[in-house]
Amino acid sequence: MPLLRCGILFTAVSLPGYLIHSAAGSTEPAEADAFLAQALEGGPVIASGGLMRYWALVPPSAVDGWTDPASECLTPGTFLGVPPIHRKTHQPGLSYWSVAMDSPAVLCSTGIVSRLSRMGQTRHRAQFEREGA
Repeated sequence: MPLLRCGILFTAVSLPGYLIHSAAGSTEPAEADAFLAQALEGGPVIASGGLMRYWALVPPSAVDGWTDPASECLTPGTFLGVPPIHRKTHQPGLSYWSVAMDSPAVLCSTGIVSRLSRMGQTRHRAQFEREGA
């Protein structure tokens, strides 16, 4: 898998899978992918093969003000594994484009990614409280 260096043209926000699945209301890959495409307005997202982590590609300036403790904005110089551009569906064990990149210049909005993370945290907490009650 090729590695791309974060910090010049883009960086990535690393989001735990449980946040994405809670926000999407589903652990089914196709449903989570469709949710992400809509929620992030078509911004590119990479998913790990085990669906334990998602990376939303954002402008490199995102790292300067990232404060969300539930996710991590990759710092300049960090290398991100990028799946082949044709791999657009979940295959166990292989990372893939959960939301494919339409153009190298199109990235996710930092604000929308932050709101998505907060939504996932809120929904996850509510689910935990329901199941624990």
